[in-house]
Amino acid sequence: MLQNFFKTVILSAIVMIVFSCFDLQAQCPPNDPCKWSDWENDTLSMTLPGYDSCWIKFDYRYRICTYPDGTEKFEYEIWGFTDPQDTINCKELLTNLSHPNGDPNWEFIDWVFNQANVVFPRVVFVKEYENAQPWNKKLYECPNIVRRYSNTYSSCTKYAVFIDDHSPFPFPRFRIKTYPCNDVICCELMQELCIDPITKQLVIKKKSFNYLSGQCESNPEPIPFAIWTSRCFQRCYPE
Repeated sequence: MLQNFFKTVILSAIVMIVFSCFDLQAQCPPNDPCKWSDWENDTLSMTLPGYDSCWIKFDYRYRICTYPDGTEKFEYEIWGFTDPQDTINCKELLTNLSHPNGDPNWEFIDWVFNQANVVFPRVVFVKEYENAQPWNKKLYECPNIVRRYSNTYSSCTKYAVFIDDHSPFPFPRFRIKTYPCNDVICCELMQELCIDPITKQLVIKKKSFNYLSGQCESNPEPIPFAIWTSRCFQRCYPE
């Protein structure tokens, strides 16, 4: 991504090591009285609608709550991704990540994160179903709802571009992260998923909630050590 940025970014690679421990998280209000597990971090590679051959590696964190009836709530937050290096299958996506002048295309980056948050639980759920033992597959089939997937996040969000810590010098890769502009607006996207026992197709029910209202600031402070920082985006999903 952003091939014509090298002169600007090579000098930033050194300070990126210092910045790798710096992070911000949205302080959304608690939305469930159950006892949650600790947050854990992981990565997942997946494709997005319209870019079926381009695999993107996303960073996310998650925690799980188990209810007395055995069902679970899986809360997750996708907070970053690294630009893909597959210049053949990802050519169109890489082109769309930046404007012709080399600046990041923030509207498209916003689209990538929005789509990833919607697609993520479906990828995870289908993989779990495919890997389940034969006697457990019925737990994932409709009308059973074994797990609810919740994406709770600050809906007033900005993006920042950094040098990836592990990119080879002098050919840097870029990592794009999300940061809450404030914690006064908070949303939740809830998805209930099950597999149709006859067609084996994924059945999806989506719900979205707007917890708080407030003003999304238009001129956020830049993120330290970021090469670029975006404006704030209003990210609540429509019902």
